[in-house]
Amino acid sequence: MFVLFKCMECSRLIAWTDNKSDGHRCDCGGILDPIDKGKREDLREKYFVQGDIDFHPRKALFAITYREHDEIMYNLLSERFAQLKATPDTRNEKKYQQIEYLLGLYRRKIEQHDLKR
Repeated sequence: MFVLFKCMECSRLIAWTDNKSDGHRCDCGGILDPIDKGKREDLREKYFVQGDIDFHPRKALFAITYREHDEIMYNLLSERFAQLKATPDTRNEKKYQQIEYLLGLYRRKIEQHDLKR
């Protein structure tokens, strides 16, 4: 069982095998706030962590920032949108509008993350 923490300073997501945040700090020095718990695979799927997990002997098992999450979602939606547009169908018009809305939403979220830097 893993516990997922969010850094209060940089918004990084970090999973540890225990639920004690005492003494655990993010690399930026921020305090960690527990936000979720579960099996490694469930957390990876839920938070869209792709690729190998970064193992550290005493620290985080994997980490991803909210900006990285938003970028992954934007890329996945872009691919899906391209697939739908490749096979035009009037029944997909509502899907086009929904995906275009979500693409705009994630684009704005990514821009907001960049402005905070």
